Amino acid sequence: MFLKQACYKNNNLSVTAIKLCLFLILLIGSGCAHMTTDKYLTQGQYTEAEKTLDKSSREGSYLKSEDLIRKCYVYSKLKIYNKLFESLKQLEQNIANGDKIISSSLFNTSQIFPSEITAVPHLMKAEAFLETGNYPGAIASAQEAYRLTESMSAGDKINNWDNRYRIRSLGILVMANAFSGNREQALTYLNDLENQSIGYFSGYLVNKEKKYELGKAYMSLGMYEKVLNSSSFGDLASHFADLFTLGILKIDAIKNKAFGYIELPKEFVRYKALFETGKVAEAKKGYDMLLQNPATATNGEIYWAILYDRGRIALKENDTKGAVEFFKKAIEVIEAQRSTIHTEASKIGFVGDKQEVYHQMIAALYQLGRYPQAFEYVERSKSRALVDLLASNDRFAAKKAWEQARSLLKQLRQAEAEGVVLGAAAANVEKPGPAGTRAIQIQAALKSEAPELASLVSVTSMAVPEVQSRIGGAETLIEYYYLGEDPYVFVLRRNQVWARRLDGVGLAREVESFRRAVKVRGTIDYLSPAQALYRRLISPIERLLESDRLVIIPHGILHYLPFAALHDGRRYLIDRHSISYLPSASVIKFLAARGPGKSPRALVLANPDLGNPAYDLSFAEEEAKAVAETLPGTEILLRGQATETYFKEFGRQYSYLHFATHGTFQSDSPVNSGVLLTRDENNDGLLNVYELYNIPLDADLVTLSACETGLGKLNPGDDVVGLTRGFLYAGCRSIVASLWQVDDQATARLMATFYSKLQHSDKREALRMAQVAIKGVYPHPYYWAAFKLTGTPR
Repeated sequence: MFLKQACYKNNNLSVTAIKLCLFLILLIGSGCAHMTTDKYLTQGQYTEAEKTLDKSSREGSYLKSEDLIRKCYVYSKLKIYNKLFESLKQLEQNIANGDKIISSSLFNTSQIFPSEITAVPHLMKAEAFLETGNYPGAIASAQEAYRLTESMSAGDKINNWDNRYRIRSLGILVMANAFSGNREQALTYLNDLENQSIGYFSGYLVNKEKKYELGKAYMSLGMYEKVLNSSSFGDLASHFADLFTLGILKIDAIKNKAFGYIELPKEFVRYKALFETGKVAEAKKGYDMLLQNPATATNGEIYWAILYDRGRIALKENDTKGAVEFFKKAIEVIEAQRSTIHTEASKIGFVGDKQEVYHQMIAALYQLGRYPQAFEYVERSKSRALVDLLASNDRFAAKKAWEQARSLLKQLRQAEAEGVVLGAAAANVEKPGPAGTRAIQIQAALKSEAPELASLVSVTSMAVPEVQSRIGGAETLIEYYYLGEDPYVFVLRRNQVWARRLDGVGLAREVESFRRAVKVRGTIDYLSPAQALYRRLISPIERLLESDRLVIIPHGILHYLPFAALHDGRRYLIDRHSISYLPSASVIKFLAARGPGKSPRALVLANPDLGNPAYDLSFAEEEAKAVAETLPGTEILLRGQATETYFKEFGRQYSYLHFATHGTFQSDSPVNSGVLLTRDENNDGLLNVYELYNIPLDADLVTLSACETGLGKLNPGDDVVGLTRGFLYAGCRSIVASLWQVDDQATARLMATFYSKLQHSDKREALRMAQVAIKGVYPHPYYWAAFKLTGTPR
């Protein structure tokens, strides 16, 4: 105020003086904003700090690196990863443009970042990737951070920042490789970490940090004896205080959470190591002590892991019913959150396999003969996998009450963000905090307003009686589930639930062997694995398959298996049964709720111009003409007309959608898989899974007559969501897709027969008759077995 008065007191002030005064006002105003932000940061009020930073961002188009560092720091604490990555990208651009030196007084401390910040965004990205389970990204970013330590300033090297960043980078490289199953490479980085020098200046603190990184590395590699014998976690509580508060946060600002996020991790590491090294009695005593403390429930990532281990201990004591209760509570904690964010990964080197909790629960319920409950947890397991896979997507189309659903989804995101500052918002499912309570209320509202959308952002399942009521009287539902080499099969009919534990040793290898053999035409090498898989997967339930219509729900690698081609020694399964597939039983209610397409019109997109003659499909145009002859009023778009843009704009008008084009499935990022169409100025030509979840369609049938559109390979425990699941959500009642690249001429004949039979039969039986007809001309299953119908057969 004084400066403003001084500037305007004398009307004869020069223009230069006025500009100087205005500059000082802006400078001090900016300084006040920084002081306010830093005050919130020093008190651990990250949500308030975010609001201040967002306001300052709107007021100016350009942010200096010091401001971006603040934003990145806040977003990393709040676990708002989309904003974090966006800010880190801007920070990297600033650094590339020369803005790479920050004040040593940032946040009123010099303990947070080096003054030359070139390596900072890469290390922050590595930590974020580690927490979100993107281990390839974590490895690449940590490697780059390590490389950039060589170019740190002389002052930073004197202060040991180069050694500190190398230690942190190596720690992430060990953990990311360990979590992704690359143990040999993880051990190589561990050796480098163990031999990393600590320098001279602040050597005690650097040595302390090295021991801490070693402790996390040992934990991630399951080297529990070393965890117990080392001093790495000996003073973990005080070290967490240093790292968590970065030397500036007062512990009383988080006193209500201090145990859950400072003491609990240390105690968990100790009892986890005791349990894994066979000291079960000590571990049990310690875990029970932690579970008696209500504060343990504030850290959901560790809380569910303790409950899970207690269930495992109960199993060792032959207390299966007690184990079920522990697993039940653990799953409730897991399902209270939308996404799997490994908040403890960068803190203690622990990433628990949440799918393993479901697996142990299913196995225990099976042992107790509680098959309906076991089936429901199978469904919840698959729902959890889908939610995790789509966790980073907010662009979902809602068929009804779209504005209300979109608002609820936004509110759910905000509630989750508010609760993630110090951990899971709803970790304590019995007495959740305010953010947790709000998240639970919003999830309930979303399930009411848009149940199918809710199934993508929270775990949902159907009770067995409801599933049975939706099974046709002449249908048998068969659901497979497995983790590792422990598969189960469930058979449901209108009045029966039956389960069987199967032989899983070598199952994955056998499926891969069959797939390799079936692609080699002119031999019968496929027959032996086809019969072996029949004995393994069908023979144990053969007496229950009285109906001729089967609904199969595969799991894991079984999604890539053409059950139609399994052989009992005399004939194929398709010779006796018509087969349809579902991604999960819970999908049934959404399919049944939809009516038929608005119009009998068909759209065929065939042989698009992909810019490379090698990708041209010579028989695709013949296939399109064959479809048109069977379905009057068909619109055919070829080559340059078969654009992604046209499909997005007009696809909803058609009841039948036929793609005679290539498909691509990315095993490392299945939601980016898609169908290839002609690109233009509006779209890139790849119709991917994320886009399908945001496109409202109303089709009775989608046919993906493309290369390997039904094929993909995901992480253990994940179902193949892929294009079929995306099309189902978009509004398609059923999808025909191929498991491998099929001979063009055979495909054209099979499709023409399928559409012809479709005029007088349901889709499942029409496809069976088409496959049997092609089998009569081309007996080898390569030609006819690849296609499968997913969704409703009627």
